[in-house]
Amino acid sequence: MDNLILTGPTGSQVNIGSYVQADPGPDFDTAAVLKAQFVEHPALEGGTLAYEQSGVRRFKFPLIVPSQSAFAGGLPGFTSILRQLARPGATIDLQLQGTPTADAVRFDVITGRLDEAYKVGENRAAVRLGTLELDVQPFGYWPTWITLASAASIGTFGSLAIPGASILGDYLGWAKLDFVSTAATYFSNASEPQNPWTVDVAAWSLAGRSSFNPFLGPGSWMYALPTQSPSFTPSLISDVYAPGGKAWALSQLSLGAPFGTATWTQIAIATIGNALESAYRGRHRAFAAIGGPASQVGVLQICLDVISTRNPSGPLASSALVATAMPLQSPVGGGSYGNGQPASPAYQLLDLGELAVPPVGSGLTQDILLRFWGSRPTALASSAPTFMFAGIYLHAVDGPAGIIPRGLTLPTSGAPGSSPIFPRVSLDSSTRQVLLAEPSSNLGSAPLPVMDGLAYHRGQPPKVTPSTVQFNLLLALRKNTPSAPIPIVHAPAYARVSLSYRPRFAFLKNI
Repeated sequence: MDNLILTGPTGSQVNIGSYVQADPGPDFDTAAVLKAQFVEHPALEGGTLAYEQSGVRRFKFPLIVPSQSAFAGGLPGFTSILRQLARPGATIDLQLQGTPTADAVRFDVITGRLDEAYKVGENRAAVRLGTLELDVQPFGYWPTWITLASAASIGTFGSLAIPGASILGDYLGWAKLDFVSTAATYFSNASEPQNPWTVDVAAWSLAGRSSFNPFLGPGSWMYALPTQSPSFTPSLISDVYAPGGKAWALSQLSLGAPFGTATWTQIAIATIGNALESAYRGRHRAFAAIGGPASQVGVLQICLDVISTRNPSGPLASSALVATAMPLQSPVGGGSYGNGQPASPAYQLLDLGELAVPPVGSGLTQDILLRFWGSRPTALASSAPTFMFAGIYLHAVDGPAGIIPRGLTLPTSGAPGSSPIFPRVSLDSSTRQVLLAEPSSNLGSAPLPVMDGLAYHRGQPPKVTPSTVQFNLLLALRKNTPSAPIPIVHAPAYARVSLSYRPRFAFLKNI
């Protein structure tokens, strides 16, 4: 016998499999799982696929309902109970004959109805014919969470391997992502502690492919600077505040163009060869790690583009986003990010916008160049200003990914409290929620909400497939002060992370 267990919003259950007619049998509306929409034109034969979508499914169960003495009210009472169970918030578990109990698949009921077909003969025999119709979500799931990966501490820029081969289901699995950052990082300047930099930004991604490395440090880049400054020799230096501990020291004088002009100069290039090009295919949000000596007040504009090695000298992409690096201090006359506070040795993380690899929509395998450009639009206070370039972070967004641009410090930046907390972030695609919860919560337990974080989150909910192989996390800091706009910076920050999922199915497991 098929077990078709209908559970109402209040938890009451009925196994309607006992009453389903064998002929015509139930209809699980499998045609609604994937519906195609076409573009057609009277002047052209045939059509073109526009898109595919999964819509609401309608389960139909033709029933023979007998009088049930176990239910109050007999036959009318039992049909009334069916109507009460088939309401929004109900679920139905499908366990067809021969299916193990552990493989039963649950569908969420949007709404339902019982369509009774009164027949004189059946009514005299104390039975009732009818059809139970349930409008359900297109995909079922196992009502359990399976842990995919967890770590007591990963640093930024952090990465966690995902055993994708063990992910079950024939559709994107709902995922639950939980992480909580460590306490704020304080920089070593003696005058900094009263204005701590706190973890306030997080960018997560499950879109990274096999062999994808999101951070391209200084060792991945080659200089492309002109020779107008023969006295300047670029050097690789050690810096504890730089991501990876290394950075290139670059002279703005080597950009070659006069002060105050909009001329752009290629500073460095990174090559993504044929062997790795497939790992970097898709869309990425780029962040540059830029630092500079505290005593210098230079302003530097930077941008990034991508081009094929078949055209390495092509012009700078006109749509590339421009970012401005300024000192984290207050020069004479004010006007910088520091708002009169002492200079910080932190490296700014500057948003360079989205870029696509390869740069054109082509399946042709090719070597790719990332080109890092610079411009000095204003005069400089120092005769030989330098800045540090510590690399580029590529936040993969061609898949499940998101960013929380602020909100990880409570109270939020701009309203500092005496004891800021760094909440647990809980993203749940099954409930479509983003919660900021108590940081003391065990990541394996239900979150204790502090506030709704959906207003802060930008991106998709977390989901997994057998091709999901890595989780990447970027944490950034912002000065906890009510001053003018503050850039986000990199610092040694860490987070506890847990990723779990629910397998989802179009019908039943392995069918």
